[in-house]
Amino acid sequence: MPPVDNAAEAFELERPRLRAVATRILGSTSEAEDAVQEAWFRLDRAGTSEIANLGAWLTVVVSRIALDQVRTRTSRREETIDSPIANSLRASTSAESSVIFEESVYEALAHALDRLSPLESAAFILHDLFRLPFDEVATIIDRSPDATRKLASRARQKVAEGDPRGVRPTRSHYAIIDAFLIAARSGDLNGLIAMLAPDATLKADQSTVQMGVQAELVGAADVAGRFAGGAQTARIVWVDGIPAAAWIHQGTARVVWEFEIEDALIQRIWLRSDPAFFDSTEIELEPPPTARKSAGG
Repeated sequence: MPPVDNAAEAFELERPRLRAVATRILGSTSEAEDAVQEAWFRLDRAGTSEIANLGAWLTVVVSRIALDQVRTRTSRREETIDSPIANSLRASTSAESSVIFEESVYEALAHALDRLSPLESAAFILHDLFRLPFDEVATIIDRSPDATRKLASRARQKVAEGDPRGVRPTRSHYAIIDAFLIAARSGDLNGLIAMLAPDATLKADQSTVQMGVQAELVGAADVAGRFAGGAQTARIVWVDGIPAAAWIHQGTARVVWEFEIEDALIQRIWLRSDPAFFDSTEIELEPPPTARKSAGG
């Protein structure tokens, strides 16, 4: 990752690809240039020192800027969008409904991106949306082709089924997870139940199930009972910049807990230990400054 002083140089290396991404969404080279320039302004404000993968980060930023422009344009019923994506949408709709259909699909796509980590978003956008081969996407996001396939697969699943990243973290999310760990370590069953939604669920992936963890628990009491008196080696970590928790062994995260929190209550907890998850996820054992800023809203 280039240092902050080389942000402009690093951005210029990415500019042709970013322009192509924006053009494919917007169908207009001039508007694409505006989107790319706005991405530069955001990078200039953020700097590059805390961005784990510049190519992925910029792909997501440019895509979201372009999608926002499309949503504004279609909501005003302005000129018909002429882009590969829009043309594909029109092929399956009548002329009179195409603009309304485009608006709804672009809106859904923008919300879908909010559910994903930067690496997942980039894999999803570049492969599923723009049909770039996985080998090429892997080069852009600096991951192996196999890891890139897994990122795209996880992105599709999260868009379809929902995910803890579907709700943007706030400052209170960090505090809730921290309080949950404290209550778990002390065996405070009532305290754990108070932090969980009545119908809270706990789901474990297959690798975690093989460790002896039940695949699914439903209800605050059962979920709380699973953690009460445990979590002695657990600590807060950052998963793709979002607060989570993990069981730590010899300084390495072994099982990650991802939380979905709404209205100050924990709705769902995912336990993940599949090697593929760790291969395609950025996990920070210490909270980086940008993650704190993101969690603070």
